Amino acid sequence: MDSIEELVRRRQIIGPPPTLEDLVNPVEEREIGDSLYRFDGGDAKIVAEVWHEMAVVQGDIIELDDSDDDSDDDMEDVPSRGEVAKLCALLEKACLKYGDADFSLELPRLLRRYRAKLQRDDVLNSTQTLLDSYLTQNCA
Repeated sequence: MDSIEELVRRRQIIGPPPTLEDLVNPVEEREIGDSLYRFDGGDAKIVAEVWHEMAVVQGDIIELDDSDDDSDDDMEDVPSRGEVAKLCALLEKACLKYGDADFSLELPRLLRRYRAKLQRDDVLNSTQTLLDSYLTQNCA
């Protein structure tokens, strides 16, 4: 408080001087609403997580990674390159049809480039087949 009185005497503090309570517990440090540093479960959960991570590092606990199983399920719904190229062409037409004069042509340009990349990848990854087998697969 002597320092505060000295600052007031030198006219370095404008307005009323802060109280001892304001110095010890500033307003900025009081908890207001949700805080980024507040965790559900409190300190006990944080300590438990740290102990768990330390045990994993020391080899006392072995964690199993289940991400491999989930990735196979996600890849089943992905369409083929040809289907994606058709979707790109359809989206490009829709952008041109429903876009207005102020509409940027950036998306149709990117869709056209992506469709060309898909077609290029399709050609590079294609294999040679006999005409008879191609006709029976695609004309049936």
